[in-house]
Amino acid sequence: MEMDKAMRNIKSKLNYFNTIGLVAMEGRGFSNPVDIAIDSTQRIYVLSRTNPDQTEGIRIGICNMDSEYFGDFGEYGTGKGQFIWPTSIVFDSADRLFLADEYNNRISVFDKSGKFIFCWGEQGKAEGKLNGPSGITFDIEGNLLVVDHLNNRIQKFTDKGEFICTWGQKGSGLGEFNLPWGISVNNLGEVIVSDWRNNRIQKFSSEGKILNSYPNSDGFNIFNRPSSAIMDDDGYLYVADWGNEMVKVLNSQGELIQQLKGEGSLSVWAEEFLDANLDQKKFRNQSDLDPVLDKNVKTPYEASSRIEKYFWGPISIKIDNQGYLYIVETNRHRLQVYSIVKDF
Repeated sequence: MEMDKAMRNIKSKLNYFNTIGLVAMEGRGFSNPVDIAIDSTQRIYVLSRTNPDQTEGIRIGICNMDSEYFGDFGEYGTGKGQFIWPTSIVFDSADRLFLADEYNNRISVFDKSGKFIFCWGEQGKAEGKLNGPSGITFDIEGNLLVVDHLNNRIQKFTDKGEFICTWGQKGSGLGEFNLPWGISVNNLGEVIVSDWRNNRIQKFSSEGKILNSYPNSDGFNIFNRPSSAIMDDDGYLYVADWGNEMVKVLNSQGELIQQLKGEGSLSVWAEEFLDANLDQKKFRNQSDLDPVLDKNVKTPYEASSRIEKYFWGPISIKIDNQGYLYIVETNRHRLQVYSIVKDF
């Protein structure tokens, strides 16, 4: 009871900190990024998915919080070490990078330098086979959890790709899924799944037993196609609410306490680009970057497309071990970084 009371007295808030990114098909920058992973040295690996007409932009770029750029790796294709529709990346405890590819229906593994190590995966519906893998993460025992997106289930593998178990099926009942996307694990080993088309986040035990749903069955629908969610050590849930172009924060009781539209500023890379392209800098300085939207703007997507600071396509959300939260914006080719402030 004392612990429960203490948890209720903790207050969490996100404060804008920084923006990292610039649109680029090669070199320093990102192209429709969909996920990030952070290694043991705090380097940030950014997965660019780009689009089918610009396959040269598909790669993994490496940078840090100070916007230093350390190169990139990756290649479009179906061969070993290549990928076509990458969806998610995650590091294991040995700093090996695991990547999910929903086109090739496989998991590929690289070292920190980008050297291909091995892969596994085969399309199908049987246990251990994949159909459009999306989010991936490691559980506290070092096993890889894979969101088997089109099969509407979660599958668990060893870090060698050996099948362990699976749970979930298509539906809208508790424990069921409709095109799930993101996945994460909290410090208790509980599994957080973004149940995309059911407009909710579900929490499971490490064995796949349903524990909770956000919002709960009595709550109003606050999400529209949530794509990613992560829970911190105090039980606060941070959600990339993709369809609403927002990030939302729920407390440990599942109550909505904060929602953000985005506060993105010019990144270091963008400032340097404009300093080298004075005509574009002049045009930008003359533009209204925070316009009053007219009545024809009726959706969050339309609003975000017109206001640069807003989130536009917030698809993935991650927390590092320094207390910073990263939101990956696929449509603005950048990361917005927030500090997590806790009051006791």
